[in-house]
Amino acid sequence: MRPTIAIWMLAIFAGTLAPARAEQWSRLGSYGIQAGLAGAAGGEAADVAFATDGRTIVVRVSSGELLTSTDGGETWSPSTGYIQLINLAREGETSVGPNETVYRHPYRAGVLYALGRELKVSFDDGSNWVVLAGDGQSMIGSEQDSIAFDPLNPDRVYVANRFGLWRSSDGGLTWYGLNDRLPNFPEVRFEAGPRGGAPALRSDALGGLAYSVGLGAWRRAPLETGPASNGERSPAIWQSPTNPGVFVVAAGGTSGSRLFRSLDAGATWDDLTADLPDGEVRAVTASSETGAVYVAGQMGVFYAPADLERPAPATPWTEVTGDLPSSEIRDLYLETASGRLYAATSGEGVFRRRAPDVAGRLRALNAADLSSRPTAPGGLVTVQGAAVESALVGRDAAPVLAATATEAQIQIPFESNGDSVSMALTTDAGLQSVRMPLQAVSPAIFIDDGLPLVLSAGTGRLLDLSRPARGGDRLLVLASGLGRVEPAWPTGTPAPLEDPPRPVAAVSATLNGKPLRVVSASLAGGYVGAYFVEVELPTELNAGPAELQITAAGAASNAVRIFVQP
Repeated sequence: MRPTIAIWMLAIFAGTLAPARAEQWSRLGSYGIQAGLAGAAGGEAADVAFATDGRTIVVRVSSGELLTSTDGGETWSPSTGYIQLINLAREGETSVGPNETVYRHPYRAGVLYALGRELKVSFDDGSNWVVLAGDGQSMIGSEQDSIAFDPLNPDRVYVANRFGLWRSSDGGLTWYGLNDRLPNFPEVRFEAGPRGGAPALRSDALGGLAYSVGLGAWRRAPLETGPASNGERSPAIWQSPTNPGVFVVAAGGTSGSRLFRSLDAGATWDDLTADLPDGEVRAVTASSETGAVYVAGQMGVFYAPADLERPAPATPWTEVTGDLPSSEIRDLYLETASGRLYAATSGEGVFRRRAPDVAGRLRALNAADLSSRPTAPGGLVTVQGAAVESALVGRDAAPVLAATATEAQIQIPFESNGDSVSMALTTDAGLQSVRMPLQAVSPAIFIDDGLPLVLSAGTGRLLDLSRPARGGDRLLVLASGLGRVEPAWPTGTPAPLEDPPRPVAAVSATLNGKPLRVVSASLAGGYVGAYFVEVELPTELNAGPAELQITAAGAASNAVRIFVQP
């Protein structure tokens, strides 16, 4: 294996096996979304101005809050009192084009700026104009709202627009985005990600979907429409994905009865409000598996164990707002397979934690994509809900590769057979058992925080929207569940770096349903229970997202999204 790949895989695979902390929320990405502009895009910034002290920048964000900065927009604080602002003189509203407002640069003679759908500048008192930004230029986006000029640096200009706040140090020729640090995350709603996995974000302001690229950023996908919801969340109504006649609905209002359940497609309704604190409910989601209902809004985030199969009295609500920012929660998404709960806040971004109703439930998931897909001989399994000390599958010891107080990673022995495996687990609560379906092969591509673990074979770098695959590239796909190997390899032992064993099953791969050449498939050298599948892309590709899938002995893996360029 190439040294660069070994280094990257050590970090990536360790991150895949690290369980999330159940007691806290963690932010996903920054305050902005990478959207092909001069920096991350944020929510709309309606106004920007300098205070009369000449060094304090004041911006009004989409929530209406005023934020201030004294270091050029690198850090921000809420406004705590009255601020006297420098007022700019308008030159007119129609001298350049319809619905445009012209401002005279207060510190540069003869320089004018026109704000409207585009941003224009004139250096000769309006005789000639140059477009700096607009619909046809991917710098700061369109619909300019406000402009401010730095009293201490006449070449430094700030513009507030539909996509956030931007700074130029050369009068507008080049730009730098300030939205990564500005708590003004764009208004978003959750949608199911690829194949119902980790969520995508739909932002009407950005005109499409955004996906999380690891924990570092959200990136806009080059799509105008996205996948349909998997039924596990909706802004104010939830419909069971397994029983379409079951609904949980928020009826509006800020007090009294606001939350109702129907088990018969709306013919009758039960009041679930119980002791839910006052406040408008803006988001509802539930688990058809456990019956837990989650709500969020002005009051924070709450959940209650409800029966979603038969009539039952309403139960008390438990607050799980925890350390979420104080801003209002706008939407929820429950990823039921992994037991992760996501919250979209107003301005502060997206956060995630372990759903409390599954934290203590013992269950086994496929470790590659945290799904209920079967495992395979030699496969990796994530056991949630217990501190596992040791494990047996039949009479064979199953190595515990990593463990915390709530989660463990276990390898299924290569010798296992049958249509299921029963794991006898020694835990802090005593001997427990959990069963999981077994197949001779059950391929799955590893996913970490929504990002498939697919690397460039040439550089060892993880592919994402900023590092797309290109025509003719060879890719390394990290997978699990390819079954027994030749020569046979002992369970729990890292695969050799040189000449690693190869799966017995024939492995194939497709991109958007079209066959790819499989260069090789083998255990991943230095790792336990993981496989590398190396594939070669065709030389001619259409730019954009593409679905990659591997197959072993006729069994297909999860389809993952990668980004490709010709």
